[in-house]
Amino acid sequence: MPQSAEWFAEHPFARLSFSRLATYERCPAWYRFAYVDWHRAWSIPVQRVGHAVQEALQRTFDATPAADVTLDALSQRAGERALAHFRKLFAEAKVAHEADPNGLGPFDLSEARYAGYVRRGLEWHIAEVAARLARRHPRTGAALSLPEAASVAEAWAAVRPWHAGGERDLEVVPAGHFQGQYDLVYSWTGGRRIVDLKASAGTSPFSTEITRQLNSYAWMERAMGRGRPEGLEAWFLGSDAPRTYAVPSEAELDEFAADLNRLLERSIPEEEGARADPTAFEPDPAPLAHYPPQNGDPSAWCQYCPAAYSCPRVKRVVPEAPADDAPILQGMVLGVGEARMGKKLERRFTLVNSQGTQSQKWAEADLARFFPAGFRAGATVRIEGLKPWRPPGGGFVRFYPQAQTRLTLLSAAPAVASPDPDTLSESSS
Repeated sequence: MPQSAEWFAEHPFARLSFSRLATYERCPAWYRFAYVDWHRAWSIPVQRVGHAVQEALQRTFDATPAADVTLDALSQRAGERALAHFRKLFAEAKVAHEADPNGLGPFDLSEARYAGYVRRGLEWHIAEVAARLARRHPRTGAALSLPEAASVAEAWAAVRPWHAGGERDLEVVPAGHFQGQYDLVYSWTGGRRIVDLKASAGTSPFSTEITRQLNSYAWMERAMGRGRPEGLEAWFLGSDAPRTYAVPSEAELDEFAADLNRLLERSIPEEEGARADPTAFEPDPAPLAHYPPQNGDPSAWCQYCPAAYSCPRVKRVVPEAPADDAPILQGMVLGVGEARMGKKLERRFTLVNSQGTQSQKWAEADLARFFPAGFRAGATVRIEGLKPWRPPGGGFVRFYPQAQTRLTLLSAAPAVASPDPDTLSESSS
């Protein structure tokens, strides 16, 4: 371990998570883009709607049914409640995406498709209730030594899964170097079954990472002192049934821990305040079985990777850079995100052009005045009238806005369907 738990408590941004590990394993250059250079990348509608599906289900699971409800009536009433939650959350997601300068593409998703995912998730939860009423394990069918539930409502309450309620439920292992959060944990059978919810059919390249993701949860259970989980499941809500996965052995968990330590050693420099060595994150995209690369890319991962726009192994058309000595920013906006300096909210945005990728950090108000003019992910912009600042120790020039700073929208964000990983994978398989 390169650092202590106390150090990670003071530097929480350095902690690993499954998403960080997965990014590195797709391609080290993608990891460098996001977690070494701290560039920003777009968000797409499927990400917001996936959260809406999950929240609609969790709100429904948390409800208390009538004491005399039957199982059929419960299924109907809970279904109506879940869909009502989802419709409201779907509408909110649409508004949020369209207002978010980091949102890429139109919000053109099928509400009916995702409503079907909500119904499927509820159906699988109702199966848990039915199993509790029968005092049978929902996966093995084995009889369980449990008291008989006095009512359907009591069985519903007994099987109610734990679920995360936001960042407050983000767990950090005692060593401080890894953090994570589960979607659902069913424990009514006597053990802990960890469930990851996926608002998809499970056919995209990202779905191939599920075994690794669930193994990270099993490792985290051990690190938190809870032992091995009873089961690991993925609920791909566009599929026919929950998928179960083998709980990894102790040796496999040890190897996972070793993988984390190797990445930490690359990511955290020995000297305090130093930057990680960029040469430790050269482009090396992983191959993907059954997913052929597109457009001459070395890997199918490249079509999703924001680092691809300045990658020497990938051919992408990007805007021309302005003259070296001009106080101008010009390029395509890859992403816009928040950056806090204490209590002060700032915006960090990332541009790419023929000279490469760079990020700038401005006060929220300074950047927000350009949003109505079309500054958002996917747009190509030219910002003139900036004040340059050259760090005394060298490095790239930073630019800051002034009263006379103006933005020219060279091209709007792409007016094409936003990339849906499931749709892309299904059309190419």
